[in-house]
Amino acid sequence: MPQFAPAHITWRETLLAALPGLSACREAYETALLALQITGDAAAVAALSVSGIGLLELGAAYQERVVGAGERIGELNAAFQADQ
Repeated sequence: MPQFAPAHITWRETLLAALPGLSACREAYETALLALQITGDAAAVAALSVSGIGLLELGAAYQERVVGAGERIGELNAAFQADQ
């Protein structure tokens, strides 16, 4: 897990960095990517909590990412609703 987590986060940040270059589907792609991030990060937090390997700071970092992704999805949904 300690070797996987940094690569996993870097991979997703690379995908997020590509978002500005997308066309009108950017918001839908970003929402889907963030939902995937929440699922993956929640699974990582669960794995860390049951592993007992003492990586509390890594679990906390994943939890922060879950909260941040959820907030961003809320912003995207609010913008979508405002456009309707």
